[in-house]
Amino acid sequence: MAGDAFHLVPRIIRAIKGPSEKVQRYMGLGLGISSVTMTIFYIILLYVWKATFPELLAPLWVELLIWISASLRIAVCLLPQNHWITGEGSMTLSVIRNSIFLFTGIGVIVLYAISGNTGNFGLYKMIIAIIISFGCYIPVVWGAKKKPKLGMLMIPKTCAYVWMLIMGLMLL
Repeated sequence: MAGDAFHLVPRIIRAIKGPSEKVQRYMGLGLGISSVTMTIFYIILLYVWKATFPELLAPLWVELLIWISASLRIAVCLLPQNHWITGEGSMTLSVIRNSIFLFTGIGVIVLYAISGNTGNFGLYKMIIAIIISFGCYIPVVWGAKKKPKLGMLMIPKTCAYVWMLIMGLMLL
């Protein structure tokens, strides 16, 4: 969630001051940073699950799915062909890195489905929040260049992230 600030703040600056090459660089760099931090957020959700449900054992295939897909996504995000700074990113790489990210999300969904409502923590709702997040994120990734208004779906996506964060903080 905080990772989104890396590209949202430059967007706000662009909206107020108008477009500039400098703001575009910051926005592109911010998109790259937020891509990596979103991935790390899902790895953190894995460890929140493990700490909350130590009596449950995550299937090895699920942990491998999360770690391998997250590692691959970060590796793809770091490729220079993403052209984060110029804003002329590759749609092919965008589809690849976000398709890989779907597997990370699916792995985390499986974990929270396994735990259900164990301990009456209500963390089964994490599944709903993740589905909302991806349901809003994927159309933006695949269509916002052609239909910029799709970018508005990032608002409910961010709200879903806030909801996930609140669920995690309620465990404290």
